[in-house]
Amino acid sequence: MIAKAKAISHGINDLRYITGESQHKKHPEKIYRVLDNLLPSEPDAMGIWNSMQLTLSQHRPIKNSVIRIELSPSPKHTQFYDIENWQKLWQDFAEEFDKQVITGKDGKVRSCPTNLANSKYSV
Repeated sequence: MIAKAKAISHGINDLRYITGESQHKKHPEKIYRVLDNLLPSEPDAMGIWNSMQLTLSQHRPIKNSVIRIELSPSPKHTQFYDIENWQKLWQDFAEEFDKQVITGKDGKVRSCPTNLANSKYSV
C-alpha cells in the first residue's frame, strides 16, 4: 500500500471535492463516507471546516491547517472490502502513522510522533 500525507492551504476546497460538493468532481456518487472522528454526525464540507476551525482557534495560528492523506491500497487486496474493512484499514494506518519519527541525516528529530488517531478527521 502507498500512502501520501501533505499539509495543504486549500482545506475547504479539498473538503468540498472529497465530499462530492464541488462542481469539479466528476463522479460524486462514487464517494463513500467511511468514518468521522470527533465531528458531528455526517457533516457537509462546511460543517467539517467550521468544526476544525473552532478547534484550531484554541491554538496558535497554523498556516496549512489541513492534512490531506491519500491511501492507495492494491485493488486486489480490497476488491471485497465492506465499510468495516475500510474503517479498519484507516485505523491501522492511523496507528502506524502515529508511531513514525522522522530524523534527518544529522540524527536530529525532524518530525515528532503525531496523534492522528485521536484527531478530528473525515475518511
